[in-house]
Amino acid sequence: MDKRTTRSFSAGIIFAILAIFIIMEFFPSAVKTDGAEVKNSMKESDSWVKKDTYDTLLKENSELKTELKALKDGSKESKNDAAKVITKYRLVIHSGMTTADISSELEKAGIVKNGDELNDYLIVHKYGQILQIGEYDLTSDMDDEQIAKIITKS
Repeated sequence: MDKRTTRSFSAGIIFAILAIFIIMEFFPSAVKTDGAEVKNSMKESDSWVKKDTYDTLLKENSELKTELKALKDGSKESKNDAAKVITKYRLVIHSGMTTADISSELEKAGIVKNGDELNDYLIVHKYGQILQIGEYDLTSDMDDEQIAKIITKS
């Protein structure tokens, strides 16, 4: 390093120190020096999250109590039983189809909720390399493993 470089570097350090001093001296509210302020704000946000979670749990609890009472009376079906609608779909795999093509088609048909998860499963477990061309009957109550075994005939 020559003289000019050293002087420039020193001048930069001096200007940075001056800037920090000016900010701390004339704008003290911009700099939080008291750790208690941070701790207090975190406690408030924690209690807010806990209250929100508590309210959600209370709501779910009351819904479950209502559902249990209805099941005991035999007057209503469970929400889960009513919500279970099984979708059937005939998947046709053509030559050149990829796991992404199959996953997106099954997602559009309502067989899987998330096509990306099925695609990742097929790739990670190396089912993409042994896909079989053909027609396959699939239902929405199948999991990723069952679908993979059917479309690979393994």
